[in-house]
Amino acid sequence: LVWIKGLTDLPHAFEVERALHRTLRGAWWNPPLDGPQARYAVEHDLPLVIEEQGLTFVLLPPGEYLMGSPPEERPQIGNKGVDEALHAVVISEAFYLSAHEVTNARYRAFDPAHQSGDSSKIRGPNRDERKVLTLDDDDQPALGMSWDEARRFCEHLSEQASHPGRYRLPTEAQWEYACRAGTRARWFWGEDPADAFRHANAADRNANVIFKWGREVDAGERFFEVSDPHEVAGGVGSYRPNPWGLYDTIGNAAEWVRDSYDATYPSDPTGPVYDPYADEGPKSPRVYRGGSFLDPPGRCRASEGSV
Repeated sequence: LVWIKGLTDLPHAFEVERALHRTLRGAWWNPPLDGPQARYAVEHDLPLVIEEQGLTFVLLPPGEYLMGSPPEERPQIGNKGVDEALHAVVISEAFYLSAHEVTNARYRAFDPAHQSGDSSKIRGPNRDERKVLTLDDDDQPALGMSWDEARRFCEHLSEQASHPGRYRLPTEAQWEYACRAGTRARWFWGEDPADAFRHANAADRNANVIFKWGREVDAGERFFEVSDPHEVAGGVGSYRPNPWGLYDTIGNAAEWVRDSYDATYPSDPTGPVYDPYADEGPKSPRVYRGGSFLDPPGRCRASEGSV
């Protein structure tokens, strides 16, 4: 997902559709007229949706939320979960976020040599015998980029717009705020993993047939006990969006955020943290969020981050 700045400097020559019930590519998203996005758009005379550089961006209002997860939700593996301590976070400014993951086609406009490859490169048992499925179709998400490559893609978009810094990766706090979209459950659709097939392309029974992560008795930890329409990455926007019109925030492709990993994950019970962002230097590991088509339920939670 790509963040865009400049709420007050959107060019007025832009022919932007301002209808609040505009449907993005895909389906199912009709933002309520009394919802936070629509209210903010009307109050500040801003478009709810804009199209730039072949990407669709959705307006997200400022707000406060609880970042992290309660102890009972966190994985109990070593010290995993210590960096999910619940703490209040304030996102002080509205921003636009791309509604979809960047596709292979859009990324190849920046890097014509890019290839996402196929499922044969995925590690695991039975690697030489399993069915090979492409990850390189134009509408599938671009996979395999490093954090630096993702950063350079954003810089390229800014250069194309003649507006330095207009585009960048979202911070980790912005990403979780956007993914949750006002919800508090493990996943934006709720606590029921049986609903995953409508909303997320994650590790499921179909993929387990190919990749053989575990037996049926391992379901729930190794994969969702459902069958979604895709065995590997699907076309972006194939599943229902979250309440704020963002597609594939859970599953399909893991998404880089701007932050580096911070072992002192902020937690301040005396008050909220404003616009947190961690940068431990150019050699520090970077964080990605949301999980992918390969990831089990615990790795696809809104609060889960990986490096």
